[in-house]
Amino acid sequence: MERKFLMEHESKDLLEKYGIRTAKCIFSRNLNEAITAAKNLGFPLVMKVASRKIVHKSEVGGVRFVYNEKDLVKNFEELMKIRGAEGVNVQQMFERGFELFVGVAEDQQFGSFLAVGLGGVFFSAIKDYSIRLLPVSRKDLEEMFRELSSREILMKLDTEAVINLLLKLNEFVEKENVIEMDLNPVFVYKKGYVVVDARIVVGKKKDFSREIRKVILDPESVAVVGASNNPRKVGYAVVQSLRSNKNLKIYPVNPNLKEIDGIPTYKIEDLSVDLAVICLPAEKVVETVEKLVGRAKEALIVSAGFKEAEVEEGKIREERLRELSRNIRIIGPNVFGFVNVIKKINASFTPTFSNLKAGRIALVSQSGGICHYILHKFDVGFSYIVHLGNRCDVDFPDVFDFLEKDQNTKVVAVYVEGVDNGRAFFDGIRKLRNSGKYVVVLKAGKSSVADVASLSHTGSLAGDYRIFASSMKQAGAVLVEDPVELIDSAVLLEKYGEIKSVAIVAIQAGLGIVAADIIESRGGKLAKLSEKTLKEIKNILPPITFRENPIDVSASGLDSEKLRKIFETLWSDENVGVVLFCYAEAPPVWIISEDVFKKEIVVWIPEKRLKDVVVFDSIERAAKALAAITKCF
Repeated sequence: MERKFLMEHESKDLLEKYGIRTAKCIFSRNLNEAITAAKNLGFPLVMKVASRKIVHKSEVGGVRFVYNEKDLVKNFEELMKIRGAEGVNVQQMFERGFELFVGVAEDQQFGSFLAVGLGGVFFSAIKDYSIRLLPVSRKDLEEMFRELSSREILMKLDTEAVINLLLKLNEFVEKENVIEMDLNPVFVYKKGYVVVDARIVVGKKKDFSREIRKVILDPESVAVVGASNNPRKVGYAVVQSLRSNKNLKIYPVNPNLKEIDGIPTYKIEDLSVDLAVICLPAEKVVETVEKLVGRAKEALIVSAGFKEAEVEEGKIREERLRELSRNIRIIGPNVFGFVNVIKKINASFTPTFSNLKAGRIALVSQSGGICHYILHKFDVGFSYIVHLGNRCDVDFPDVFDFLEKDQNTKVVAVYVEGVDNGRAFFDGIRKLRNSGKYVVVLKAGKSSVADVASLSHTGSLAGDYRIFASSMKQAGAVLVEDPVELIDSAVLLEKYGEIKSVAIVAIQAGLGIVAADIIESRGGKLAKLSEKTLKEIKNILPPITFRENPIDVSASGLDSEKLRKIFETLWSDENVGVVLFCYAEAPPVWIISEDVFKKEIVVWIPEKRLKDVVVFDSIERAAKALAAITKCF
C-alpha cells in the first residue's frame, strides 16, 4: 500500500466516521461550487487552498477569512492561483478556543506514536508537547496532560471530551492505516472541542512483530571452542571462569591439546551441550557455528570482527550468523559473556565475576565495558549479568522474557545504546512490569542528531530521544542518566519497591537542603507531611530547628530516642514513601547510635556500613536515584 495524502475534506470525512467532531468543509473545484457552499454554511467563513502537494497551507498564504460574497470571489481566485491548488475548501468559521495540537506519526524503531501539545502557530515556536506510543490508555493521556507547560489552561476546559477524542485514535489509526496525521488546531472549549484543520497520510504500517528466542542462561554443560592453556588467551580465561562451578560439565575444544588444567579436550563432532562459548578469530566463527548446529543448543560468540568492525567481511559474517540462528541460538558476537550469579555459572572471560554476591538485580547491557565498570564500582547482589553485544540473534526482549519468569530477579537494570525493534523492546519492559518486576533503563547516545524531519509536524518528532524516554515511562521503567544512578536506583527498588515521595532528615541543615534541591529540580517528589506529623515533629524538636521537610534535627539528632521517634513518626505518615537521613561525620562527640536505623536510607560521609540499611557515600547519589524513582511513580 503506497503512501496516500488525504486532503482536508477527505481527512475530516474519515474522522467523522469515528465520531470525532470536525469543522466540516465543502470542497469546491470552481467558483459556483464555492458560492453554493457559502450559501449552505453562511458567513463568516474560512477558505483554504486544497492540494495534496501543499502540507502547511498558512505558509503559502492558503488560509483566508471571508465575510461576504465579494470577499469570497476575490479570495477564491487568489487561492486557485497558488501553485499546486486543486480546489478550495469552504468551512464555517468557529469561535476561537484553546488551540491544541494532536498528531500521529510512525517512528522507525517504535512505530505509531501520539503527540499532544500547544497548537496553532505555537507548536513550532514553543514546542510544548508530550508523546506516548499508540495505543494509549486513559492513564497515559492524563500523564501527557500533566507534562504540558500549558496544562493549567487546558485543565480548566473540557479535558474529558479531549480524552475521548484521543482514545478514539487507537482504533482510527490502526484500522485506517494512518502513518501521519496533524490535527492543528483543535479548538477546545469549556464544553466540547472541534477539529479545525486536519492532514492525514495513510499507507502501509511497519510490522514490528517478533518471535521470542528462548535464551539459555542456566546451562548444565558448556563447551569452550578455542580453549587454551595459555593464561594470556581468552580461551584460557573462559575455562577458569567456568571452573568456579564444580558441578558444571565443561568440554574444552582444542585439536592441538589433550587436556587443559586436567580437563580432557574434545572435538566439536563429539559434543552434545547446552552452551558453546566460541573464542576463535572472526574468520573461523561461521564455520564453527555451522558445525555446532545440532551439537549445541546455544552459541555464545566472544570473538569480535563482525558488524561492529565496519568492514564488508564483518557484515557478511554477521549476516550468515543471522541465517544460522534459525537452527541454533546465538548470543553476540562481540560479547564478554554472561554470569548466572544464582547458580554460580560464569560463562565469561572475566573470572572476577565469579566473586559477585547473589542478589535480586539483573543487569542486561549492550556494553561489556559498562558491565565491568559496575563490577568494580559496586558491592551489591546480582542474579544475572548479561552482555548482548551485536545482538545478531538473542536481543533484549529475549532476555526480558527469561527474566520475567525468573523467581530470583526483582529488578532489571538495562544499559542500551540502540535498538533495532523498539516496539519489541517496549513490550518486553512492559511485560516485566506487569509481572511485578521493576526496570531501570540507561540510554546512551541520546545526544546524537535525530532522524531527518519529515514534512509533517508530528513526523519531524520521529527519532527524537523524547520518544524513547516517553515510551520507557509509558512502559513503567525508571529512566536514569548514568551508570551509578542505574545501580543506585536498582538497589533502592530492590529493597523498597515503588517509592512515591521522600521525607528528609538531616543533622546538618545544608545536607538536607541540597538533597531536597536535587530531588525537586530533577522532577522527583518530596513528601508533603500531614498536619498530625508536623505537630508531632514540633513536639519532639525545639523551635530553633527547621521542622518541616527537609527536617533539620541539628544536635537533637544525637539523642537516639528523639531521632528514633522522628523516624517512627515519618514512617507512620501515609504521605511518606521513604525516609532519607543525611549526616556528614562531625567531631567524635557527635555520636549516633547505629541501632536507631531500621529501614531508613542513610547518607553517611565518609561511608559507614550499617546492617540491613542502604547507605550512600554522597548526597548526590542518594538524591539522584530517589528523584528518578519518585518521578516515575
